[in-house]
Amino acid sequence: MLVPWSTQAQSVARPPPNILLVLTDDQDYMLGSSSREYMPNVNSLVGDAGLELQNFIVSMAWCCPSRASLFTGRFVHNHNITSGKWPQGGANKFLASGFGNDTLAVWLNQLGYNSYFTGKYLNGFGAELAMPEPCPKGYRVFEGLVQKRGQYK
Repeated sequence: MLVPWSTQAQSVARPPPNILLVLTDDQDYMLGSSSREYMPNVNSLVGDAGLELQNFIVSMAWCCPSRASLFTGRFVHNHNITSGKWPQGGANKFLASGFGNDTLAVWLNQLGYNSYFTGKYLNGFGAELAMPEPCPKGYRVFEGLVQKRGQYK
């Protein structure tokens, strides 16, 4: 026999946890770019208390395909952003393929988060074709770098 039972104590709804995602390029472990010499503040604030992976793989270790994977939750062979520039990749291909409508920022927004973005979004962002709207979907504030020809080479 099951008897419903409860205490009079009310459960207090907790706000969702804050999320801070820091995404950088060219952090090659073999070349030592993560050493204290190059990034002392990051290492003291994050690295010392963080996680160092000893065995890991990525589907493509290049900035634009990796960012597309992080933004969409898809492996490179599923989103086919294989380069940093058109026609194989970059912001133009990412947005033209419709991926800008279904990203981590959109999903977090649907859960009630206010997402803020600053810095490099995807290679080619802001160039001719890659500006269908003022800011990618899901971000409350978007301060992405607008790429002019010759940047990110």
